[in-house]
Amino acid sequence: MLKSWEVVLNSCSYIAEEMGVVMRNTAFSPNIKDRLDMSAAITDCFGRLVAQAEHIPVHLGSMPIGVKNLISCFKQIEEGDVLLTNDPYVAGTHANDVTMASPVFFKGEIAGYVAIKAHYVDIGGCTPGSLSASATELCQEGLVVPPVKLCEKASLKQEILKIFSENSRTPVYVYADAMAQISALKVGVKRLKELFEARGEFVKQAWNEALEYVRRYTKKLVSSLPKGRYRAEDYIELKEKDIAIRLELEVSDGIKLDYSKTHPQVDAPVNAVYGVTVSSSVFALKSALDPEMPVNSGFFDVVEIIAPEGCLLNPKKPAPVSAGK
Repeated sequence: MLKSWEVVLNSCSYIAEEMGVVMRNTAFSPNIKDRLDMSAAITDCFGRLVAQAEHIPVHLGSMPIGVKNLISCFKQIEEGDVLLTNDPYVAGTHANDVTMASPVFFKGEIAGYVAIKAHYVDIGGCTPGSLSASATELCQEGLVVPPVKLCEKASLKQEILKIFSENSRTPVYVYADAMAQISALKVGVKRLKELFEARGEFVKQAWNEALEYVRRYTKKLVSSLPKGRYRAEDYIELKEKDIAIRLELEVSDGIKLDYSKTHPQVDAPVNAVYGVTVSSSVFALKSALDPEMPVNSGFFDVVEIIAPEGCLLNPKKPAPVSAGK
């Protein structure tokens, strides 16, 4: 028999699934409508991932990074706001992935956030599709929008959306997909409010129970592994160079993945920002530990991921927050 907190958690997962359905049904571009290159999730008021749809692993694994970074950029977030960025150093993947998030208020306070990330078909840059094999810097990949409020108190800022869409080779797709993304967020906010109205503060308690369950379960799985330190190395071929990816993995009470000895950033589109490093590591660990296990931010209490400095920082941007608490 399901425990009551599991009922709440499954309700939240379904809300995320419904957000994805809304976006798929209302988007214009084949990237989203046909390829389903988008992901939806729910976080608590701190940006900790509590529920997600069965969407794209690289999106979902970076969602706690992106939402935490995004909400930390604003002094005040109000009901009806839609926060937007496609900055990879903030949102956690690449510039084509546009992250939007909206707060969900309960009893006058932010109780959580609904978020959705979608791959836009073109955001400018030197190559159609904004994915250039010869790019040597981020601006060549298209227009990078810093964290902004696309909607403020439910009022759409048309000038921001126009700047974003008119810098694309497919402005109609960008405009329409952005409106679809806003619609999906609105449905997520509505459904989560209905859940809070029905279950009250127990929703927050259920989220905490879910986080604690995944933390305990992950620790149990890790405890069955042989303790020790392990090393692996592989290479990316780049013209005349071999770019080393080096991992030192330590298993103790938790798991630590240290990529700090990996080759520094290179002037080519093969670098990974922190969110991509986290999401790929989490996906591999989950597959090895238990492919069927749920994943939320409780996982990050047991798993520590150390990335090379260049993947953490863009000199022009503030440092992103960690994946955990």
